[in-house]
Amino acid sequence: MSPETERRHASWVLRLLVDASIAARAPDPLDWDLLLDLTRANGVLVRTAERLATLGVQIPERFAAAVASERERVRSTLALVRQLSRACEAHGIEYVFPKLFQDYPDMGDDVDLLLLERSARVDDRIVAGLRASLAARDIGGWIAGTTTYTIDGCPSPLDVQHGRLGVVGEQTVFPTVLIGHRRHIVVDGSEFATPPPEDQLVLQGLQRVWGRLRIALCDVVFTMSAIRRGSLDWDYILATARRHGALAGLGCYLSYVDQIHRDVFWQPLVAEPMRGVLGLRGWGRVEFRAGGYRFPILRVNSRLYVRQLGSRIAARDWTAATRLFLIPVVAAARAFRRLAQGLTSATAPPRGIEKTMTTADAPLRVLMITSEWPVADGRPRTTYFIKRQAEFLQAAGVHVDVFHFKGAKNPWNYVRAWVRARRRIAQHSYDLVHAQFGMSGLLALPKRLPLVVTFRGDDVQGIVGWDGITLAGRVLQLACRIVARWADAAIVVSEHMKDYLPRSVRPHVIPSGLDLNLFRVIPRDEARGRLGLALDKRLVLFVGNPADPRKRHPLARQAVDILNQSTPAELVVAWGTPHTDIPLLMNACDVLVFPSAQEGSPNTVKEALACNLPVVSVPVGDVPLRLRGIEGCELCADERPETIAAALERVLRRGQRIAGRDTVTDLDERQTTQQVIAVYRSVATSRGRQPDLLGAPSAVP
Repeated sequence: MSPETERRHASWVLRLLVDASIAARAPDPLDWDLLLDLTRANGVLVRTAERLATLGVQIPERFAAAVASERERVRSTLALVRQLSRACEAHGIEYVFPKLFQDYPDMGDDVDLLLLERSARVDDRIVAGLRASLAARDIGGWIAGTTTYTIDGCPSPLDVQHGRLGVVGEQTVFPTVLIGHRRHIVVDGSEFATPPPEDQLVLQGLQRVWGRLRIALCDVVFTMSAIRRGSLDWDYILATARRHGALAGLGCYLSYVDQIHRDVFWQPLVAEPMRGVLGLRGWGRVEFRAGGYRFPILRVNSRLYVRQLGSRIAARDWTAATRLFLIPVVAAARAFRRLAQGLTSATAPPRGIEKTMTTADAPLRVLMITSEWPVADGRPRTTYFIKRQAEFLQAAGVHVDVFHFKGAKNPWNYVRAWVRARRRIAQHSYDLVHAQFGMSGLLALPKRLPLVVTFRGDDVQGIVGWDGITLAGRVLQLACRIVARWADAAIVVSEHMKDYLPRSVRPHVIPSGLDLNLFRVIPRDEARGRLGLALDKRLVLFVGNPADPRKRHPLARQAVDILNQSTPAELVVAWGTPHTDIPLLMNACDVLVFPSAQEGSPNTVKEALACNLPVVSVPVGDVPLRLRGIEGCELCADERPETIAAALERVLRRGQRIAGRDTVTDLDERQTTQQVIAVYRSVATSRGRQPDLLGAPSAVP
């Protein structure tokens, strides 16, 4: 098992748990033993199993047994926490569980209970009635005043913190904040006291990097989910972090989580205005290896230690400063203990690894640039094929870093993006740049790296308005022809698009691939039932933005209006529909109408064929080639609404699905991914990079 395989499995788990809208592509092959070890050690086993269950994935018996065992441990831990809560409430003891429920239905290895009471004598009232015994504690726990108990019948030990937090109990005020702001949540029918997410995030800044050897997946999942919800009070977070000396630790921690988010989801997690305030730069790289996210431990902890100590001395907090002076002693004692045990979590190789991979084993690193990335900004998107290609390339062993920006036909946006892209290229060791759509290739000029450009349609064919090609469209055509001349390799998605490029350019023809697991055949009545559509109506599907002149929604509307004079039917417009619901619509409807004025190789038509949905289309793009010989599909002789209506009527009268799926199996994304990798290999070889460094063709069957 290579570090790259481990990293791909970790990234896949993050995609599963952080973004439920993503039908995350599993690593190929999927190593269930590695997945079990990884999710169990990182506190995400139960959630991973639940997510796989919602996707209909059958898990192996050993994995299922481990999940059942973990659920039993969580149940017994929850029973213990109920008893502790009742005891605290009964005796009027101020308390909170600082981080216990942030991972539920998973739970950490121990139960942290924070009390305001500084004396350990209060513990007797809390553990009364429990068969509890004191456990040994190290020098750090002794200095911090933490007591640890083992409880009969519960595999999770209990750590009671008495009014202090931190490696050596240096935080004495923040515990009062956590308890003062606590809220009650209901879990499994019982109420428990827990901090709000803002305080939990500050706590992450205090604890996740400072004095740690790694960052676990469960912490990354919590932080990403909390920030992506968009409801955090950042003014409060910043003020609280400054007040308690946690700003540097929070900035360091969030810089790593932001890096991970960028690597996995191809977009930053923390918004631009906050990045400078938090100081996200300068903390070094984080990478997943040996079971967790690793960072430069000595450099980062030394820097945080100096900042903490300096801030305490400046504030004349001599008690906390004295405690901080003891941290090197605690660190040395813990390092010696790990050395004596013969194993440290920082250096233990993962299962099956005998030595670290050499540079020659590294995957090819590609910077993918696009202005059409389907970001979650509330606007409908149709460019999920770019995201899917990036995911399949990742699964095939190529390291893809996505740089996306908002072009919006604004030259100033391109200038600002060009500056940022050049900075990204200078800061990272990429092997090549892949621009999705020709205009994105402008950001890679003048070239520092080999450039691959995929032209997809209106970038080289021109932007269509209601009165033909627009002025902006003609400027775009000219810019794309310039980019094509400078590119080391050009890709077009259909044969006819070659004519729009300069004659000196010899492009590869690689159509956009399909996720045939997502776009599959589903019984019509089942699909309609899931969407709440009537079973007795004839449904004509139109996919695209009705306001886009290129898609010609008015023409589809006219054709259906004419159709209704003889055959009642309803036009269903799929725009703003979640991408994962499009296959349901294609299986629920009776025919796809496709009246576009201009296309390259339209995915909508190919996806309809994969679902065996009849297609009625005007001659556009490579659609005539796609529909050739498929009984039940209609290619209209002209673009008049009467002609389209007549074709729709013939298809609806026939009342049958088509045999279209077999005609698009060659477009399986795994196969088109291999074709893209072959292009990467050709330009990497021309620059002296050995092709075998990709290691990808064998990774995707």
